[in-house]
Amino acid sequence: MSVDRRPLPDGFGDTGPETVTYERDPDELPARSVVRAVAATVGADPRRMRPLSDAVDTDALNQLFDSVSADRPTARVTFRFNGCTVAVHGDGRTVVSPPETR
Repeated sequence: MSVDRRPLPDGFGDTGPETVTYERDPDELPARSVVRAVAATVGADPRRMRPLSDAVDTDALNQLFDSVSADRPTARVTFRFNGCTVAVHGDGRTVVSPPETR
């Protein structure tokens, strides 16, 4: 995982110093990448987090990004999960911005 500082056109906040970018393996389901990236970002055991299906339709997410391909490199779905803002990209990235602490 690495820090991604590239701004997105709609201003989605994935440019902070704590932002985590997870590169999916070609055969990895996008929903699994979300759980792994969020768990790593917040330091949580994935088995103790709320189910991802509480935040997004996991079947639809997996179908939309069924493989990392050149067909939809600019596609992106954003949502909140476990206090984080998550962006799943068609180019194989899952970007997680941690919860803000005030």
